[in-house]
Amino acid sequence: MTIALLSSAPPSDLVGILNGIINQINAGAAAVTPGGTNGQIQYNNAGALGGVSGATSNGTTLTLTTPVINGAPTGTGVGSGATVSTLVLRDGAANARANNFIYSATSTVSASGTTILTVASTRVQILTGTQTQTFQLPSALSLTAQTQFSFNNNSTGNLSVVDAGSNAICTVVPGGYVNVIVTNTGSANGVWDNHSLAPAGVNWGTTILAPNLPTSSSGLPTGALWNNSGVVSVA
Repeated sequence: MTIALLSSAPPSDLVGILNGIINQINAGAAAVTPGGTNGQIQYNNAGALGGVSGATSNGTTLTLTTPVINGAPTGTGVGSGATVSTLVLRDGAANARANNFIYSATSTVSASGTTILTVASTRVQILTGTQTQTFQLPSALSLTAQTQFSFNNNSTGNLSVVDAGSNAICTVVPGGYVNVIVTNTGSANGVWDNHSLAPAGVNWGTTILAPNLPTSSSGLPTGALWNNSGVVSVA
């Protein structure tokens, strides 16, 4: 079905033409080949609309399949600020803003085994239980430089992190939390950097480090306090 040129219709006829379009769409028009000129509206019962590749409609919803967007979209549905229920638009410095980014997490019960990560693994890996566990990082060839994985060890055994070739990267002690970052993706093993956060039970300020460690684990008294000069007091 091809609707007549709208540009040639008198203004008084436009309402009738548009109503006719709606009625025929709702009723299901006979199949035709999408086409027509820029002044025509065309619809068929296969959903092709206006001869536009990838544009379909069921009379209620317009669907665009793999559209090509040249230039940034505008309107109230997009924005470069941290605005609720809008599409994210980078600002002039290519930055994106949000109130928070929520990383997916995977929890593993320690079993003295090896957990093999891939490029599709979650950012946060949580270990629970009472045994040790090894986490093998993905091949760096599958990653983008600066990709991070975070290891949260809530098990009573050590968590070991190794690269794709089983070379040691770091050990996360019970209660520890370590971020591991790939800085070079030129080989399967890659080059990995790691940074530890203070374990649970440690109070760390600008001048004082106050761990709560049993004497037997380090030879230091429980409640010992440190600064950059050494032990300053013992609780």
